[in-house]
Amino acid sequence: MEQHAPSGFERDVGKVVARELEKCADETIIDGIGNIIAKRSGASEKASVVMIDAHMDEIGLMVNYVDSEGMMSFVKISRGGFEGQSFDDRILPSQRVTIHGAKGSVHGIVTIPGIPHLATPEELARLHRSAEMRIDVGVTSREEVTHMGIRTGDPVTFYGGGIQIKDDIVIGRAVHNRIGCLVMIEAMRRLKKTGHEATVYAVGSTQSLIGSHGARVAATRIKPDSALVVDATATSATDPGHVVRINCGPTIRRAETRAPSFEFVAHPKMRNMLESVATEEGIPYQSEYAENLLTDMAAITPVGRGVACCVIGIPTRNIHTPIEVCRLADAENAAKLVTAGIAKMSARFEQYWES
Repeated sequence: MEQHAPSGFERDVGKVVARELEKCADETIIDGIGNIIAKRSGASEKASVVMIDAHMDEIGLMVNYVDSEGMMSFVKISRGGFEGQSFDDRILPSQRVTIHGAKGSVHGIVTIPGIPHLATPEELARLHRSAEMRIDVGVTSREEVTHMGIRTGDPVTFYGGGIQIKDDIVIGRAVHNRIGCLVMIEAMRRLKKTGHEATVYAVGSTQSLIGSHGARVAATRIKPDSALVVDATATSATDPGHVVRINCGPTIRRAETRAPSFEFVAHPKMRNMLESVATEEGIPYQSEYAENLLTDMAAITPVGRGVACCVIGIPTRNIHTPIEVCRLADAENAAKLVTAGIAKMSARFEQYWES
């Protein structure tokens, strides 16, 4: 979580993921779009090919203009949730950010028009859009910004990393989806110890939040029979209508949508198999219908002859904000579920899917 990886700029996180996967894989490569692809050959050449996907990117911004006073406008790097929106503009004002320029990192702050302390009640009630906001690095001219090494197109991330508090509670920037990467790596470690019949590919994928480009490229290369997507999933402690809760186990997703229509339904037999495995192994889990949350499942499912796909989610509060919250117990149970699920797919693949 200390590394920064807005979509399209995942190199630093990729180095960490590659280093960890190399310890438990037979072969690890970096493809042309920056995906980390680690392969573990199975005990049976006739067994299935399984892909574990966890995207490495995080929400971020990009500088798109510097005015004469050195104030920078920006765009958000993220595809939409509800009706194509990106992350919520309300989280942006007064956030500390890091601009990743040619001469290194520069810290700044997101500002709104005017002086908030002197705002009228009407101004305070108004919702400012990101297009009105600016990044302030304390200079007074465009030339000073240029001297700092900042250019149009430079990525911007929220300031800070992550901390672990009170046993297994983790809070911070980019919990989504560093926690998914952790689960994928841990599952590969477990598979190295337990063995497996299937050939397994672990993919730290790129550019998920702007269209799942990395997952699509990786799936096209690997040609998996089935795939498990491991991703953070939204939960709330204040919305009584949101049934997913942290510290109650990972979720097994039934479907994911983006208003106003369905996007993808998890493969029914694969979903049922995961639920049965969780029950057999005593792994707590939650069933989930994800509204306005799309994952790499949407990109992987239609590849080639079609890929049987399901999402295993790690419940995360305040998702798509600079301070997200999850429980490591949920991540550990997700790793157990991925491992046990792959063992089941390996041994019973043909009769299972044809039954």
